[in-house]
Amino acid sequence: MTNAYFTLQNLTGPTSKDISTTFQRMSELIRDDGEPGQLLVQILDGPESSHWTITISQDGTRLTTEKNEHADFEIITTADTWWQIATGTLSPLKAFLQGDLRITGDYQWGKKILQQLKKSENR
Repeated sequence: MTNAYFTLQNLTGPTSKDISTTFQRMSELIRDDGEPGQLLVQILDGPESSHWTITISQDGTRLTTEKNEHADFEIITTADTWWQIATGTLSPLKAFLQGDLRITGDYQWGKKILQQLKKSENR
């Protein structure tokens, strides 16, 4: 049985708190398992928001900072919550249940993608 409360492996860089580094690392770790698509993460910061789209295909992954209105799965959260998820200290599901993370799109596809990023002891 899969642990629904899995945490992600540490996606952060060795020094500063740079959110863009976490998406760079995600795009390196995610692979096409026969289900290509697009993952959009929207980071809210007051009235502003930042976007990262990871396109997954048989040719590999591509990261952009553009908002794709037709992404297969979207994660919406704040920078603080994302940092906790990206450092492996907060489960994405727990963040969702606490109301700190919203998702839209194909939940099953998104779950498969996020499971590729699980901490090794959670596999």
